[in-house]
Formats: sequence, structure tokens, C-alpha cells
Amino acid sequence: MEEKSPKKKKKRGNPLLLFIFLVSLTVCGYFLVQEIQKELSIREMEADIQTYIKVPEPDTEDEEAPEAETVNSFDWDGLLSESPYVIGWIQIPGSERVNYPIVQHPEDNQYFLTRDWKGDAQAAGAIFLNRHNSSDFTDMNSVIYGHRMKSGSMFGTLKYYEDQAYLDEHPYVYIFTPEGRQLTYEIICCAHVSDGSDAYLMSFRTPEERMAYYDMMLRRAITRRDMELGPFDTTILLSTCGAAGSDYYARVVVLAKLIGIDVTGYPEGTETEA
Repeated sequence: MEEKSPKKKKKRGNPLLLFIFLVSLTVCGYFLVQEIQKELSIREMEADIQTYIKVPEPDTEDEEAPEAETVNSFDWDGLLSESPYVIGWIQIPGSERVNYPIVQHPEDNQYFLTRDWKGDAQAAGAIFLNRHNSSDFTDMNSVIYGHRMKSGSMFGTLKYYEDQAYLDEHPYVYIFTPEGRQLTYEIICCAHVSDGSDAYLMSFRTPEERMAYYDMMLRRAITRRDMELGPFDTTILLSTCGAAGSDYYARVVVLAKLIGIDVTGYPEGTETEA
């Protein structure tokens, strides 16, 4: 008689590994849904703020007259009725999605980290001015913060200034104020700094301190542009978080110098989108 070969036992999956896999899948799905909801919320907010931008219609009465450059104006009454914290509006032509109201809380620099420009809960926060700065941007160095969002919203596109070609192609920042001023800034450099470092100084006691500040920022610069810098310049510092996985206190900053006030149009060769 032939001997019957023993039956092979069916291998069973490891219950612990299966459990870990299902838990990991659930957690990943949860965070994915959270990111999608966050992005939808940001998109909804961005669509809402667009309603406060007014693009003037071109004057077509004189057909021979040259076409004027389009300059955005804003419904400041509407903005201020929605939020008493609004102090201005920032645009970076050519830099995707940087087109937001600027807000400032008089007492709490943490307030707008988790709230939108109206003060409603929002994971992406808002673009806000340091509470110690003058709200009219007249300080020697005005510090403006925004989250580094993966989608590129808020200050998520500041990382692009780590590329020299991008900086050279998009060197201007515009701030508009409720008083009707348009402030034009030209970018000096993009640098990596630490939160709370001297990069965030807002005033300088002597001309020598001011020039020392420039020297420090240019030494830390990842990219830079050759510009004439003086001890009485007015600048803004745009600040966002460092890359994912970097030090908790790492920051990417863009330093820009005021070059014009009440300019009626953008410098030649730049464009802006409403």
C-alpha cells in the first residue's frame, strides 16, 4: 500500500501584524481626510476673501489712450466690518496664492496661528503682523508670519525663494493699507534662521546696528540680490516654518526693502492676479 503523504497545514496570517496593518490604514485614512478637509476649508476661505478685491474696469472711452496698468483696490469697509483685526493686504505677484488680508492681534501673537482673518477656528491660521509692530508698517523692520502649508497656501510658497532663479523672477512684494497706500518692497534675500533670533529685531538704536543686521542676514542667506542698503531703510520680514523634519525652531524668512509708497502700478515686467 502506498503511504499517504501528510497534509500540509494551511498557513495562517499573523493576527498581530494584521491588526497593526488595519490600525495603520485607519490612521493614514484619518489624516488624509483631515488634510482634505483642511484644504477644502482653506479654499473656501480664499474664495471668500476674493470677494473683497475690486479690479477696476479699463477706461474704454478714449480708444487711443494707452491701456493703464490694473491696480487692485479693496473693500476695506467690508473687510473691517468682518474683522477689526485687519490692517492691510499682502500680494506677491507670480507667487502662487499669496493674496491675503494681514491681521494683527493687539495682545496675543499666538491668536492667529489657529484662527483665520475673521478670528474663526482655522488650522491654516492667518497672515499676521507681530503685535509689537506698528500697524501702519512704519517700523524699521515689520515681521509678518504665516504657516507653511503643504498645498502652497498662506506662506507655503516662501520656500520657492530658496531658488535663485525664482527670486530673480519674483522680486516684489506689495502691501496695501486701509488708508489707501500701496507699499512696494523689493526682496533682499531668503535665509534660514531660528525663531527668536536677531533676525526678528524690529528696531535698531544706531545706524551701525542697522547695517550689522543686514550683514548678518546676508551671511545667512540662501539666495540674495545685489541691492543698495542703507541705515534708514524700512523693511519687512516674511516668516514661515522650516521644512518638514527640520528643527522645531527652524524658520524660512524673506527680507524685503521698501522702495515705493503710493505707487499707481506695478513695476514694469510684473503681473498680478486677483
